[in-house]
Amino acid sequence: MIPHQKNAWVTRWFSGLAESKLRKNFRRCSLTQTSVIPDFEPGVPILGLVNHTSWWDALMGMYMARRVFRKDFYGVFAAEELRRYGIFRLVGCYGLDRSDPRDFKPFLKYTREILSGKSAILWIFPQGELMSHDDSPMKFKTGFAHIARQFPRVHLLKINLFYDFWVDSKPEIVIDVLPLETVVPRKEPGFVDELTDGTAREMSERLEAVRRIVRERDSAALKELFRREHGANFFYDFYRGLKALVRGERFRRAHTDD
Repeated sequence: MIPHQKNAWVTRWFSGLAESKLRKNFRRCSLTQTSVIPDFEPGVPILGLVNHTSWWDALMGMYMARRVFRKDFYGVFAAEELRRYGIFRLVGCYGLDRSDPRDFKPFLKYTREILSGKSAILWIFPQGELMSHDDSPMKFKTGFAHIARQFPRVHLLKINLFYDFWVDSKPEIVIDVLPLETVVPRKEPGFVDELTDGTAREMSERLEAVRRIVRERDSAALKELFRREHGANFFYDFYRGLKALVRGERFRRAHTDD
């Protein structure tokens, strides 16, 4: 197991850098209108469960913690990935060696020490690996359910992310936040599988609704968090702007009015 080395200053700086990079590389980031931004119970740990389809997911975790939920956060990485991207240790990420079963027990103990009595988000990708949006229904590993059993009460914050190109040279991000679930873990053997399978099923069903929004380009079903019009490229946009000026028309770099 690789422990975190969370530093408040680095976390603040890197979270700002992550947001800047997202704004630069995406046209728009939106919440679905059906998203539920919860009121968290003080002192209850929050397991942030996010479908894992892109390299951008880790940066989105920092952005959402900062701008959407306004919470401190930690994150779980595969140990081999955390060795490659060591800076994430400084923002609160720690690593589990999945190749060594002996690593799991100290990992759970470490997680319990970090989150006990703290209303902070622990970001987890329950699929355990990068998967396509088209891999549905989703299949989850049981790790998050074992983590949930370490606490008397725990919040499950379930989120689907969807990345796709719409009408610009840069893609869009759609965030769907499911209703918050507060779990009182049970000790029965079937609890872990029940929670794992039920959560995967619920998030898979909601992902279908997000897929419909994206497929139909339904902007009315979204609430913008940020937008940046990128257009096509500098020279083509310059030509379009000049033509609009000559005609006395308003110029927009975007190719749509949504």
